[in-house]
Amino acid sequence: MSATRLLQRRKGLRSPLVHVRRLRQLTSGRLSMSQEGEDILLEKLNLFDPSSGFIEIGGFHPFRFSNTARLYRYGGNGLIVEPNSVMAAKCRRGRPRDFVVEAAVDAHCGEGILYGFEQPAFNTMSEAQAKLRQHEGHRIVSQNVVDLITLEEVVELYVSQVGLPCSLLSIDIEGLDVEVLSQLKELSFRPRVLVFESLCPASSMAAERVEVARQQIPTGYEVRSILGGSVVA
Repeated sequence: MSATRLLQRRKGLRSPLVHVRRLRQLTSGRLSMSQEGEDILLEKLNLFDPSSGFIEIGGFHPFRFSNTARLYRYGGNGLIVEPNSVMAAKCRRGRPRDFVVEAAVDAHCGEGILYGFEQPAFNTMSEAQAKLRQHEGHRIVSQNVVDLITLEEVVELYVSQVGLPCSLLSIDIEGLDVEVLSQLKELSFRPRVLVFESLCPASSMAAERVEVARQQIPTGYEVRSILGGSVVA
């Protein structure tokens, strides 16, 4: 589905630091709404700018496991992309200043299958990731057809509906983060900070994880930190 149709429907440079500390050590008593404490790290690195906007691909929940919720609490606003209709509705209710797009991001427009799990945080558009979760003992409870939109169309919607400089692009879509991030290399759009899940296993050596992350980010970005499986660039 095109950005225009979605809009119509809606209207109707530091050295890499690999953190191996526990989340409670990173947050130092402050409440993190991110899964790995990414929001606290961004604040510590002075990368939070509530006067600018953000894009969160894979919104899931307005305040749980969200890398942008802290920015929203500070008065910021942005665009959330979430293909699950129930979770998209929660994002609209919980964060009314944000523009919520009910779709998934892919290399091409059209339709795709969203694999839903008993734990919605595991929902994925990746068949391979879904099979991996099943192998881990998690049960698929739904397979729904959802709209697909490209990253370029997400940016078009952000510019038209939010219209602020973008301080953060957060991607958390269970197995497809790097694939979507690669689309950014073809665009002139450059958010100040990127947060995404790397394909490199969290059990890998720190140097290996940093090197893999460097190969995944567009030119002009540096790996600032790795928290669990998340890369901050």
